[in-house]
Amino acid sequence: MPKQNRFETSIEDSPEFRRERFRVLYNDLYDDLWRYVQRRCINTEEARDTLSEVFLVAWRRLEDVPAGKEARLWLFGVARNLVKTSWRKRKRSGDLVARIGNEMSTRGAIDEELDNSGILKIVKALQFLSENDQEILRLLAWENLSHKEISVVLGCSENAVAIRIRRARVRLMKVLQSEKSFSEINNLKEIVERFSPEATSSS
Repeated sequence: MPKQNRFETSIEDSPEFRRERFRVLYNDLYDDLWRYVQRRCINTEEARDTLSEVFLVAWRRLEDVPAGKEARLWLFGVARNLVKTSWRKRKRSGDLVARIGNEMSTRGAIDEELDNSGILKIVKALQFLSENDQEILRLLAWENLSHKEISVVLGCSENAVAIRIRRARVRLMKVLQSEKSFSEINNLKEIVERFSPEATSSS
């Protein structure tokens, strides 16, 4: 048995094994990670640069990347940290406002139908919240993560996630109810329910 363990360790340390594992990660998670960074970056170029950095971290720290479904959450956490760094830099340079209007661009330009649905107004309403509130609501509604999965990405307990989601949703509703520009949304309740922990969390 000890010999078998030593053999398995040597296989996992081999360049061929590393390259194959990275290839699988890249192919399986590229689309999810691309959507994540594109929704949060100021433009496509920044999103591409951020995604490249995510996979660079994955390659350098391949031994730290968990196996199975946990790998996706681990890399979401890497992407989150890189995006937060970009946000802080933009705050210092005064360019943060350019994020508005690009938040939900997952597949090119947002068309008129999307604008009329009220989604864009929700995106703009999110800008009134703190970065932490915005991110936890995005993970819930846009990445469709459960409380347990969000806790992995954010590095906190499921109970803390539930509390933060509930508080962020209350703050979002206050923004939507106080700003006149949001009062014309016909399906406001339906849209905001996307951010409800009761509607989207899994057991």
